[in-house]
Amino acid sequence: MINAWTAGYGKIDGQWKDFLLPVARRAYACDEPSQPPLKSYLADSKRAYVVTDRLQLLSGPGGGYEVKGHLALGETVRVGRPECDHHSRLWWQTDRHGWWVCETEQVEKGLRLNLTPLAV
Repeated sequence: MINAWTAGYGKIDGQWKDFLLPVARRAYACDEPSQPPLKSYLADSKRAYVVTDRLQLLSGPGGGYEVKGHLALGETVRVGRPECDHHSRLWWQTDRHGWWVCETEQVEKGLRLNLTPLAV
């Protein structure tokens, strides 16, 4: 159980907003030795809340894969195992036909959060 939270700031539904994130973050090692472990607020086999409207569901863990569908702002999804791509992004396999979503993405003002842990 997470009982410590910190404030975050990111793009939610096209607008920059404040939100709460758990302090605890897990590090996931990537296959490339030169790449540092990527940190995530999510955990394997847990539910996540979608905080970006029309979040793309891809056929694999990376930008070069086919878009298979979208998730709407406010939907929940169960995430499986994570994988890194060569752009230092962490991708999660979902319970939606095994398709993949990106946890965070780089945008002009910083990092855009796509998923956050579901606390209930």
